[in-house]
Amino acid sequence: MSESLKNEIVNENTSDTSTENMVNIETELRSEIALLNDKYLRAIADAENTKRRARLDAESMSKTRMVRLATDIFPVLDAVRAAIANATDIQLDGLLLIEKSALDALGNAGIKPIPTVNAIFDPKLHFAVNTEKRDDLAKNTILAELQSGFTLDDIVLRPAMVMVSA
Repeated sequence: MSESLKNEIVNENTSDTSTENMVNIETELRSEIALLNDKYLRAIADAENTKRRARLDAESMSKTRMVRLATDIFPVLDAVRAAIANATDIQLDGLLLIEKSALDALGNAGIKPIPTVNAIFDPKLHFAVNTEKRDDLAKNTILAELQSGFTLDDIVLRPAMVMVSA
């Protein structure tokens, strides 16, 4: 075999080996890129989940504080309403203003009174403490509110104590 033919065969083998090596390197690089891209996307998703969890935790803590404050205010509001029932004309205006201010403050926090009188009794919202036979009203119509109930969003903070028609 001539020297040039030997060189040509060696060059072809080297060229084939080089091409295989390059293909292998390219395959490894593509795998590495895919792996790094996957890690990058997971890191972004983890960061977004952490932000979302932090926001939800902050909202939950805020709601918990509102609920605690509201449950502390309910007895005060009950006392004001009891005072209104027994107030003189001179006291009445001041007590009504206090009641309105307390209800406005609760409303600003998203805490709403549960509708009662003439509403239909709902055991999720109302607590019946008495019944009265009434032929002029549908059964389970609320006749009187004995203690106000309140909700925050869909959460019942305190059910309304009511008297219901039988």
